[in-house]
Amino acid sequence: MTFREKCAVLKPRLVSVSFVAILALCASAALAAKPASKSEARELSFVHMSDTHVDPWLKMPTAEELEKGRSYKVIQGIRELGSVELAPYKLTAPKPSFIVHTGDICEYGQPAFTWDVVGKYLNNLGIPVYLAPGNHDMTWVATPDRFRQMYGGLNHSFDKGGIHFMALCTGSLQDPSPSIGEDLLEFVRNDLKKVSPTTPVIPYFHHPLNGNEFCSRYDVDRLLDILRPYNVPVILDGHGHSSTKQEIYGIPSVMGGSTFSKPGKPTDGFNICYVKGDQISIAYKLANETSATKGLMQKKIPAKTDYPEIVIKSPKVGTAANGANLELSATIKPQSGNATRAWFDLDDDTTGALALSGVTALGSVDLGKLGNGAHFVRVNFAVGGETYSRSTHFYLERTGDAKAVAQWRTQIKGGSKTQPLVKDGKVYVGGNDGGLYALDQKTGKLAWRFDAGAAVATSPAAWKDLVLFGAADGKFYAVNRSGKRAWVYEAGDPIYSAPVVSDDGVAYFGSNNARLHAVNADTGKLVWKNEEASYNVESKPCVLGDHVYFGAWDGNLYCVDRKSGKTLWKTPGGYNQSIKGNLTRYYAPADNGPVATADSVFVADRAYAAGRFTGSGDFVTTISADCSALSLAKDGNHLYLRSNKSGVSKVGFDGKSVWKSDVVAGRIPVSPTEAGDKVYVCTNSGKLNCLDAATGKTLWSYQVTPQLFVMAPVAVDGETAYAVGLDGVVTAIKQAN
Repeated sequence: MTFREKCAVLKPRLVSVSFVAILALCASAALAAKPASKSEARELSFVHMSDTHVDPWLKMPTAEELEKGRSYKVIQGIRELGSVELAPYKLTAPKPSFIVHTGDICEYGQPAFTWDVVGKYLNNLGIPVYLAPGNHDMTWVATPDRFRQMYGGLNHSFDKGGIHFMALCTGSLQDPSPSIGEDLLEFVRNDLKKVSPTTPVIPYFHHPLNGNEFCSRYDVDRLLDILRPYNVPVILDGHGHSSTKQEIYGIPSVMGGSTFSKPGKPTDGFNICYVKGDQISIAYKLANETSATKGLMQKKIPAKTDYPEIVIKSPKVGTAANGANLELSATIKPQSGNATRAWFDLDDDTTGALALSGVTALGSVDLGKLGNGAHFVRVNFAVGGETYSRSTHFYLERTGDAKAVAQWRTQIKGGSKTQPLVKDGKVYVGGNDGGLYALDQKTGKLAWRFDAGAAVATSPAAWKDLVLFGAADGKFYAVNRSGKRAWVYEAGDPIYSAPVVSDDGVAYFGSNNARLHAVNADTGKLVWKNEEASYNVESKPCVLGDHVYFGAWDGNLYCVDRKSGKTLWKTPGGYNQSIKGNLTRYYAPADNGPVATADSVFVADRAYAAGRFTGSGDFVTTISADCSALSLAKDGNHLYLRSNKSGVSKVGFDGKSVWKSDVVAGRIPVSPTEAGDKVYVCTNSGKLNCLDAATGKTLWSYQVTPQLFVMAPVAVDGETAYAVGLDGVVTAIKQAN
């Protein structure tokens, strides 16, 4: 067994210092791996499994409990595999030499001892296991720290038998929606630089690329456009708990089924993938059968990609347009035949023909009433009955009668879920690439970047001349206005909770091991730590008077004493109040922070129930059954509600409507921002809306991203709003004069 194979089968667990050192060596080896040489014999057999959904464990299970765990027996059966017949193809594959796992490893991520249990599932199989995370691994108690320890990051790659494998994370950090962030694209670009166009590349990840959970087709196009020049014979995915094969935008995609199934209908199993020479064969093996009986795919691996090269000459990616029309120009180099037709798709709601002359397509696209901001366009060519495409995005910045214009925009190297902090002439934003960025407030130019080494997914907070924020490696930082570290506090587990700093200089925030921390903002010294909750404390706490309120993924809303950290009360969130049974963690009041007044506490949960509680923790009522996030109005007497299906609204504490706008913001748990006499809210797909706080009337709107997720609250300074998306673009938008 090679060194990297030994690394891959190391037991994932809560690690000691020596174990961390071993994992660090593994990560270094993985990152330094070279592409397989052409002289390697191309014959290999491997298992593709998916959706194991290991149950959460808040204590270590006994051996008997472990054996009864979901997926355990099916996975242990892999250890006994020898050669496996792929019956539909009349082939016998040799004993599998490794496993790729396309996500949803665990049901709720990694609470308490769950990752130790994953180790017990995988560490005795005798072959390496290469994991890619799914949405269940990234949401309730996200697992990036484990992937960083094992592989150096959420996205990683390795080479076997002359094939380059890429494990990619399509799950969003602490959110169930799939996305392809800038940090993933940056990894793929850099990783493929070391790969020859003739080397077969097999990407594997959780979400099928044609699924309707992505924010838009453009989210997927950005990845596909990077992969197209490379030799990708198949993509392996999961999520659907099915064993299926699809053609997704010209690339075969095979789903890995699931290692558990419903009683009475045994569908549990995994794929056997067999590569010999230039042929790849994949069949699904049910756990209770000796051979793989469901044929999914058999194809010849080409010498290189047969996808034609498409170049969009105009508009170049990220360029600005300001007229009534967009000039389109693109070329194609078919490997056989000629293009017979060309057309465009604009934002996937407008399409039109392009003039085709040989290999060149030209056209002028009427931008009509298209609003200012980011938009995407896809150019398509028909060749021999097949459709080939490439996409780009541009920014429309009309002046004249435009109601809002961008002052500047800056690309950072990772997607962001952090609300920008405007302080002392700078705009501070955290990135999933591990950086805290300081941008010049007037120009957007980078002043400095602080490298935290792990995702900065917590909105930064200000204290005196310091900026405070947490990182996914469990460190909570204070940096000064020059980007130098003032102090660091070790929380012991990843931090995805935005800090709140009280007037007396105490910073309050949660961590992935369900602790609420109170830290001296001047020194970084621990004041107290509350350990009452379980699963994870993700949302921003609320500090009011002598109390600190927070929600946790164990299903409860908590109130603790501000001075001592002692728990004063806990109570189930709004949805859990209604079911009157065991708490459900799926719909806990945990991703959008609570707000409080002198006598009431309000919190929304993932079931979209906005609950009202008394100051002593008694449940009063559900004020909305369609609320994904809420915020307290400046007047202290009203709430702003973001809704999944209905318009953003302003309501009284009894839920009675003051106004309801026509802006449907969506399910992302990001609160509306009130500033001056206006309310700002960005939709799931990046449309920033400025509403009149008194009437709810839309004053202006601006498309921040080209229909890519925005999961960060908007910041406002004066008349300028600052927004950032998972594409890593920070934009300053101002109402036009």
